Amino acid sequence: VLVYFLLKCMLNIYRCLYIYDQIDFKSTGSWAVISGGSDGIGLAYANELAKRGLDLVLISNKQNDLEKVSLSLTQTYKVNILDDLSI
Repeated sequence: VLVYFLLKCMLNIYRCLYIYDQIDFKSTGSWAVISGGSDGIGLAYANELAKRGLDLVLISNKQNDLEKVSLSLTQTYKVNILDDLSI
């Protein structure tokens, strides 16, 4: 049982690390909408998707942080970002 559990964990780690990099995110469109894009997990998603060349719509309740993130991602990855959606 322990060996089965370890093998299953190793398979899941392999899927996360190697198969994820082969996904073509632009095949379904060129824009991604990210809620909470100014910090935490939303910011991590924004960085990863911008790195892959997707344009972003960022939504957050912190306008100042949203503008800083938008400027940083635009300068770093040269993508279009719509960030006027603070709630």
